[in-house]
Amino acid sequence: MDYGSMVITGFIHDKKMIIVSHRGTANLRNWLRNISYGQVAMRGQPSNVRIHEGFLGIYRSTDNSSNRRLDELLADPKYKDYKVVFTGVSLGAATATIHAFDAGKRLKDQGRNVELFTYVGPRVGNRAFVDNFINLNITTGRYTNGGDIVSKMYPRTKGYVHIPGEFFNPPNSGANVITCSQTWDEDPNCGWSTNDDIRLIDHAYAFGELQKLCPYN
Repeated sequence: MDYGSMVITGFIHDKKMIIVSHRGTANLRNWLRNISYGQVAMRGQPSNVRIHEGFLGIYRSTDNSSNRRLDELLADPKYKDYKVVFTGVSLGAATATIHAFDAGKRLKDQGRNVELFTYVGPRVGNRAFVDNFINLNITTGRYTNGGDIVSKMYPRTKGYVHIPGEFFNPPNSGANVITCSQTWDEDPNCGWSTNDDIRLIDHAYAFGELQKLCPYN
């Protein structure tokens, strides 16, 4: 099924990187897939791994085409030394995380360096998902901003856990970003500290500036 999602795969020659960029929520179909709290198993992963069913469905709606394009670049000798960087914002952060998790072992087995950078993204799966993600040894940066509500979804009481790698932009701090402790999956001094200070507008800000949102269609 088409959920109106989009993945763009490209490259930056001087950085020697292939970039796989997942678009954030852009239409009603995306929003409807975001609503559920349900967790489902993921094909090819350990049986105890559970992932948000909506996010997984959206990822599956694009994975054949996005992985085909990625494999085309990987097969080209021009890109033999390039690392692969997955990235996304909001919903795109969730699907980029799943994509990195799904493709990470295969890419690592090919000798590729793999990185994941996400922005104001929600929790994606359960503790087993996070533990297996960590075992892939993917370089990860998870940006959170002020009192953004999306970074606090979906509930820990429903079994959701964030991946590590948080970098936090505190409220009213401009472009100041702090590196969070990795002792916990969520540093209580970072995004977790604003659980009682939700600011919807913070989802649209990054590094102290209002960001352009995805066009709705």
